[in-house]
Amino acid sequence: MEVYGPERTEHLNLIRQIRLQNDAGRWEFFLQGTPFPFEKTESYKSRRKTDRFTFDMMKHYLGELGLRPFDDNYYQPSGEGGILVELAGKLPPSARDVSLDEARRLNGIED
Repeated sequence: MEVYGPERTEHLNLIRQIRLQNDAGRWEFFLQGTPFPFEKTESYKSRRKTDRFTFDMMKHYLGELGLRPFDDNYYQPSGEGGILVELAGKLPPSARDVSLDEARRLNGIED
C-alpha cells in the first residue's frame, strides 16, 4: 500500500508505504513514512512476516482512506469512486491474467 500526498517528499510525494511481498518464495516486509492513526502498528512486530500486514488490515486501511477496491459497486463510470483499468494488446509471455482469488491463492494469502 502506497499513499501519496501534496507535500514534497524524497520520492514522488510518497507519504506512507506498507509493503508485504513475496520475492522468489521469501516474504519481505517494509515500512516507510509516518503511520496513520488507524494503523495497527503492534502487528508490524509479529514474528511471522505474513502476520504483519494481512489482507484484512489492508481492507481496513483502505476503508479508512475512503477506498473500497474490493466492492464491485466502487468502480463506476460516473467518476465517483475508483476507475477500473483494463490492459489491452499483447502482453509479454510471462504475464497472465488471474482473478483476485487466484492471485491470493498463488501467494498463500487467506482471509
